[in-house]
Amino acid sequence: MEKNISKTITLPRLNKLNPSLESTALKIMEESGELAQAIGKFRGLNGEQHKIKESEAMQMVARELIDVAQTAVTMMFVLEEQY
Repeated sequence: MEKNISKTITLPRLNKLNPSLESTALKIMEESGELAQAIGKFRGLNGEQHKIKESEAMQMVARELIDVAQTAVTMMFVLEEQY
């Protein structure tokens, strides 16, 4: 079985936003924090018992990861358009 050595995703430029370099960097940090929170919750790092199934937790992690990726792509557009 051949392993994937790359992933390709296509994420849009979000319309109706006027982000700056600073606001986008802050948004990446916020979304990264939400990703870390989702992982920590699943791993029980907050001291709580697991209340969701692993598959549900991984869906939550995947959603947060996409948010991080989308925000990073937004920053790429900001760099391209403003600098």
